[in-house]
Amino acid sequence: MMKNERLYACAALLMLLLPLALAPFGIDLPNYRAEGNTQRFAEAPASWLEERLALRCALLTLRGETLYAMGDAGPQAVVGEGCAYYRPALIGLTDPMMDETADEMTQAVVGLRDALRAQGQALIVLIAPDKASVYPDGLPARLRGRAGSGDGEKAASRLALAGVDVVYAKDALRAARTKGDTYFAYDTHWNARGAMIAANAALDALGLPLYEPDEIVLTPGRASDIRLLYAPGHAPEEPDAEPDIGRGYRLVRPMRSLNDMTIRTANEDGQETVLMARDSFGAGLFPYLANRLRSFVMSRSYQNLPVQAAREGAETVILEIAERNLRSLPELLANPDQT
Repeated sequence: MMKNERLYACAALLMLLLPLALAPFGIDLPNYRAEGNTQRFAEAPASWLEERLALRCALLTLRGETLYAMGDAGPQAVVGEGCAYYRPALIGLTDPMMDETADEMTQAVVGLRDALRAQGQALIVLIAPDKASVYPDGLPARLRGRAGSGDGEKAASRLALAGVDVVYAKDALRAARTKGDTYFAYDTHWNARGAMIAANAALDALGLPLYEPDEIVLTPGRASDIRLLYAPGHAPEEPDAEPDIGRGYRLVRPMRSLNDMTIRTANEDGQETVLMARDSFGAGLFPYLANRLRSFVMSRSYQNLPVQAAREGAETVILEIAERNLRSLPELLANPDQT
């Protein structure tokens, strides 16, 4: 047995015994609670034992932290220099977008642009750079040499040549690193500073005033999503750099969270009526855009955007999409027969 395997086996045994050792002292470990799995022992002995000992989360965390210390973090995360990357988001480095895929993506967006234009509405495509595009220097050595023009560069170039208004703020996000981070270290998303920079690029495309915040305030952040992939029981929150911009908008109706399917805001001092279809990156843009727009609708659906835009009375549609999702854009924009 190799040294690393022996280390993992010993650590796993200690983790199995830990709840028993702490039980007499009344110490409760929430991550060790049973999940009520009904797996039969004969079907999967390891899973049965894992669930009965209520250590699934703990064992996954132990495995992930051990792999991380060895320079890996499992199938969905990649260890970098003081940070981690979402492995599926590195596809542009390891498998560049083919011309045929780029053409299909461009045609889908041009079709959407033309459909909106026929309704008297404009389209802006906002590509959210993946972290590897903004932090290529943090990649492992084996990938760092491949960090060049990814899917975002190719897509932005193709769309611009097709006459589509496109925003890809990779260079601005890179340049802003001299004054502070723009992405979380162990999360795939931009932080509040990065979101503000991307929002400024979108506001510039709309011809609206940009943000020049006087103060950056460190605030409690959130559990980092990449750490949750390889260490679900040990994902401390990362502080966020939140620009102090105030609030000029109001919610048209209460929202439960930024993950709501549709969020509507109004701002008497704002300009322009905008519908933004977005993925997880778009949530960070919300306060900046809502603060500048007269009417703002943020939707988590890419389907039937002309119908959505007509219903909301939008003057402009912003299609925000993460760089790693560009290849799926034709499928995301597919319009089923619904109104």
